[in-house]
Amino acid sequence: MPIKGPHKYGLVADVYTSSKYQKQGVFSKLGELVRQPIKDEGFDIAVGFPVRPNVIPGHLKVGWQVAFEMPVFISPSVLQVTLSAFSIFNRKYAVVNRKFSGVTNEVAKFLAKSSSQNLNDSKVAKSLEPSYLNWRLSRPGTEYTESIVLMGNEIAAWVISRKVKINGIRVWAILEIQSAPGFRSSIKFAIRSVGKKALVNNCHLIAGCWNKSYAEKLGISLMKGFLHFGAQKVIFRKHSEEIEIPVENQTEFSWLDSDTL
Repeated sequence: MPIKGPHKYGLVADVYTSSKYQKQGVFSKLGELVRQPIKDEGFDIAVGFPVRPNVIPGHLKVGWQVAFEMPVFISPSVLQVTLSAFSIFNRKYAVVNRKFSGVTNEVAKFLAKSSSQNLNDSKVAKSLEPSYLNWRLSRPGTEYTESIVLMGNEIAAWVISRKVKINGIRVWAILEIQSAPGFRSSIKFAIRSVGKKALVNNCHLIAGCWNKSYAEKLGISLMKGFLHFGAQKVIFRKHSEEIEIPVENQTEFSWLDSDTL
């Protein structure tokens, strides 16, 4: 019988083989060597987000499985700004944009509630603890923008975004969106506010990456001005044959989880 959850997931942040030793089986051997240490740390399943297609065969050799894909969604910044101009939420919400320099106590309390709700709704969702975010959002030479959507004095939504270049094109990337229970409409307001931030920074496109069912939950769709533009693979490796690999609609992944841009 399959072993039921909850399971502990480990994120494989990166794997690198020097160009001097590529195509010599080093990648596969490295993947095999880390299997036991990951299991010893108590992780039931490892999850990864390989960017380059040529590394997939090496992952498959050591027991990884391609589970599903996370579509990349893009939208013209000016479209979101135009939608914002006619938004019924302008009187309801306000937004504060600031450079991310660490999780404040106020935001930590908000995220504890919002991410707990996500964990209740899905089989696999991250717990947005300050220690994780402060590590994940500390890439050298990278500036992250923290957008806090307020209803009065209460945080209704929280967004992390930043400027990137994809195939030489400047894009404002949404890495994570969290909304408070009961404030789902704040997501629309947050995304449209990000459109304004993008234009100010000379980015004519905003983009985000979520697995399909999570994107639908957030309201990311063609009707909201978003198109598909490529996809990011999600791979799992379980450390016991009795463990079930979760299916796509049981997960909530975003670019925060796979931020290798």
